[in-house]
Amino acid sequence: MSRVEWYRDQIFGHGPDSRTAEPRPDGQQQPDIAIPSTTGDLLEALCMIHRPRLVVEVGTLTGYSTARLARIVSRYGGRVVGIEREPEYAALTTERLKLLGPAGVSASVLCGDAVPLLAGLELEHRALIFLDGAKQEYTSYFEALADRLEPGDLVVADDAYAPISGRFDEEPGGHQAAVAGVHKYNVGLAADPRFFSRLVPVGSGLMISVRIEELT
Repeated sequence: MSRVEWYRDQIFGHGPDSRTAEPRPDGQQQPDIAIPSTTGDLLEALCMIHRPRLVVEVGTLTGYSTARLARIVSRYGGRVVGIEREPEYAALTTERLKLLGPAGVSASVLCGDAVPLLAGLELEHRALIFLDGAKQEYTSYFEALADRLEPGDLVVADDAYAPISGRFDEEPGGHQAAVAGVHKYNVGLAADPRFFSRLVPVGSGLMISVRIEELT
């Protein structure tokens, strides 16, 4: 636990949303590549501020962040759609959502390749898109959605500091592709006039982008 997380827990208490306090449905611990709890804190805050009717999460893994998002959006009638390529992880996420009771009803999981699933997904205004899937595909995820996003919709991409953090140095064969994918995405969003974007140093870094009115 970092000093930031320790201090947060002194203020708010050691709640069930901590990664160490919330085991997977199969009894195992969260994998190290699950989002840091501080990233989950910020996602929850964004949801309560923005009140998205639809949250789309690309890359659920075992459902830690999916569950946190489902708890929050269920407070005001929103819903979460998770997308996960690996059937094992999609099943674990589905089981985790069942444990939430009524809050879990606000979420569902689609299993398959994210790009065609995103292209066919019906969006709702005040959407929040959370990208945490394959880093080399971030730009493809974004392009499957960008033209259908409306002013005020949010796109949040995790691991935005991958090019300088060394986070993927130990990933066999995937380091260069992951880093290049994140860097391409960051550069593209920073230059896209349709979006106001900022890099935020929380967790592994977040690129937060909001769709704005195009200038004429």
